[in-house]
Amino acid sequence: MKLFINKYKVLNFFLLILIFFFLEYEYKNFVTINYKYMGFIYDYNFIKFIQVKIILFLVLFFMNFKTKSGFIYIVESIYIVFLVFPNLIIYEYVPTNSYIIKTILFFVFLLHISQYFNFRIGFRKVTEKQSMILILVVSFLVFLPFLLEYKNNLNLNVLSFTDIYDVRKENSGHFFLFSGYLFSWLSKVILPILFVYSMIKRNFVISFITLFILLYLFVAMAHKSIFFGIFLVVFFYFFEDYKKKTFFFLLVIIIGFAASHFLYYSKGMILPESLLVRRVFFVPALLNTFYFDFFKNEPLYFSYSIFRNFVEYKHELPPANLIGLNYLNSLETFANNGFISDGYMNWGLKGTVFFAIILSFIFKLFDVIKIDSRYFGVFFLAIFTTISSALFTSLLTHGILLLIFLSMFVLQKNNYE
Repeated sequence: MKLFINKYKVLNFFLLILIFFFLEYEYKNFVTINYKYMGFIYDYNFIKFIQVKIILFLVLFFMNFKTKSGFIYIVESIYIVFLVFPNLIIYEYVPTNSYIIKTILFFVFLLHISQYFNFRIGFRKVTEKQSMILILVVSFLVFLPFLLEYKNNLNLNVLSFTDIYDVRKENSGHFFLFSGYLFSWLSKVILPILFVYSMIKRNFVISFITLFILLYLFVAMAHKSIFFGIFLVVFFYFFEDYKKKTFFFLLVIIIGFAASHFLYYSKGMILPESLLVRRVFFVPALLNTFYFDFFKNEPLYFSYSIFRNFVEYKHELPPANLIGLNYLNSLETFANNGFISDGYMNWGLKGTVFFAIILSFIFKLFDVIKIDSRYFGVFFLAIFTTISSALFTSLLTHGILLLIFLSMFVLQKNNYE
């Protein structure tokens, strides 16, 4: 049996181990100490401790073993860091349903084996000139409503991360028809694609205009995801090889851990470590336990989404607010979560399996299309969306279906001069 291993795979293997043990250390010594009231408890169990370590090394070895697709490799790596690791640690120290980690591992397994199944997609290719015209026209048409709506309502303090929540509250009444869809499509798919395309073509005027529009949207809407999304798209533009991209991304995560840890223990600054470690990694994992507990006996059967006209929704509050009220004692907390919670909430274990199959097929579809690796920042945004949002919301509102369409008809060419 032949092994496909290079130096970056070996380095990534050890970086992933380092990330896991740092997260485990942070959970015990930072998260549970400062945020126990949220449900982050430390209940040591030797059997689960050993079980988790065995799963850890098997998963990491399996990911680095005979990997054929660079795209699947990096997608799998990101889900392991942001989905598998936090949920493994929560499973290790919080009395919770073991089906959570089982369904997550099933999803990662599907991702891995998808690279061994190949199929072809027949579609009409678009020329490079047509692609540029299409993206420019769509960008202008989608941006125009935001320009008209917010042109006299900009608060530049947002650029310094002040007044963010005030601006969001103030703009809550400014939404227009389909604004939720158009905003995510524009900020997470269309403009990032246009930016990378213009960089590839060395059209730096369009690159600058694209970044300016993204900053405009950030100031107007005050969504931090736009600001950080810009850096992610730029970061993943570099390093053609996916394994090298993975290496530098893991390295940046470790540097971020070290910096936030230093600020907390030397300067007493709790916010950076709280946002990075607690909010990004452990809050979604903890929310999984809440969703699995609340909906364990009564799934919604999509009564709050696609089947709302056919199935009665039996609660007075939206699902995310139900979780916020019952587990975080806050009626205003919108505890939205990713596809694992969404699948279980709507259809029990069958839902998590079904959603895992759908999502793994989508990423296999992207793999088959053979997209230029410099566009990967756009796909990273899609990956992160699925971890924090319901699946159908990710597909429709956050633009993954649009990304599929553009990938097939605009981004399908793999080589650029």
